[in-house]
Amino acid sequence: MSLGNRSQQEVLNSLEMMENFKFDKITPIIFWGTLLGAVREKNFIPHDSDIDFGYVSRFKTLPEVRVEMENLYQELFDKGMLIKYFVTPNSWVTKMEKPFQGIGQAHVLTEKCYFDLFTLWFDEEGDLNSYPLLKIGKKRDYLPFQEYEILGRKFMSINNAEMFLEKVYGSDWRTPQNKKSALKKHVVL
Repeated sequence: MSLGNRSQQEVLNSLEMMENFKFDKITPIIFWGTLLGAVREKNFIPHDSDIDFGYVSRFKTLPEVRVEMENLYQELFDKGMLIKYFVTPNSWVTKMEKPFQGIGQAHVLTEKCYFDLFTLWFDEEGDLNSYPLLKIGKKRDYLPFQEYEILGRKFMSINNAEMFLEKVYGSDWRTPQNKKSALKKHVVL
């Protein structure tokens, strides 16, 4: 999906629809490149091709997080919204069969837009974890959630986004790039 193929209003409407969609008491938050655009430009990144959401699991152990994620994928599938999900960083499933055994990234379709949905969790040591980076900081650094603005509308995400963005995109995250930024791989803090 290219954001450029959609009107800003269509993207914002879809973004709000996704943010307000509650899955089994899980509320999505803007994340990755969408959070970068909100913090840096209060807009979408001009060259970005998708919208990124995360949700924070209610659980702390990976087996519990996986069960919750599989239930969420099932709910998304039942609603006709789950397009594909990744089983390794370079391999995804498009033929949906139980059990859903992804690694925490799925492509979701709303009425007008596609989204990436990432599974986040705070483990027993209080570290925030996410595919593809694993440990990306402490719970105390990222909660409570905070509001960020995109084109004049407010969306929730993690607290201290500037610290997070520097950890995952590098010290030059404030400088717009002409291409999609590469995440620093396998951050362990």
